[in-house]
Amino acid sequence: MSHLGQQPAQTEPAQGPFFAPVPEAANSASELRSIGKEFADWLYYNSQLELLAHPSLKVVQWPNETQRAFKLRLRQAARERRDADVDQLRKTYASHIEKIEAKLRKQRRELEQEEADLSARKREALIAAGEMVLTLMTRRRLYRTVSWSASRRRMANKAKMDVKETRQVIDDLENELTELQQELEREIARITPKWVDILKTLTTHTLRPRRADVKVSVIGLAWTPSWVLTYSEGGRYRTATLPAYPTQAST
Repeated sequence: MSHLGQQPAQTEPAQGPFFAPVPEAANSASELRSIGKEFADWLYYNSQLELLAHPSLKVVQWPNETQRAFKLRLRQAARERRDADVDQLRKTYASHIEKIEAKLRKQRRELEQEEADLSARKREALIAAGEMVLTLMTRRRLYRTVSWSASRRRMANKAKMDVKETRQVIDDLENELTELQQELEREIARITPKWVDILKTLTTHTLRPRRADVKVSVIGLAWTPSWVLTYSEGGRYRTATLPAYPTQAST
């Protein structure tokens, strides 16, 4: 690398630099303005940006955002929407579940009281039966004892029916609660696939410029630098022009 110069080589005036002639259509300021207007028209009619979009989530790909980055952002948005939908669903069912659970608590308290009452009535009925036997043996106060014994049996039977009815109500409430919870799980299961398959419902959104947004601020002329080489080939001198800047093929 030591043979390379530290500064550009000095050239004679005859060696350049040389510039191509200015195009005939760009010789005045008005012609440059006309070129600018034509360029603005071309941009308006030919420029568009196609972006991926998900209508339900209202997520649109950003300009210059890669598809991979967009899909990652979309999946995150889908997870957040799924969680929000599940939370809303749980809140909707929560009020119904809480009402049933409150009824269950009340009925279970009543069942405890009724079972205690039934136990007491059974004891009373047993005592009444014993007194009946004793009265029959002694033949004293028979009518009063029979009446009292029958009353105790009726009260015991009523307590037994109350317990049976309350247990049935509790069974019905427990079944209703189970069905409601199972229904909630089924609804949650329906939500999940909806947001898992989001990539199947992508659309392409074409973004076009508005006329008022297309503005050409600067119009100018530029010359691209080139090397002019003269070389000998087969006893004849030939000239070749090479770009003095990196081309697409060399990058």
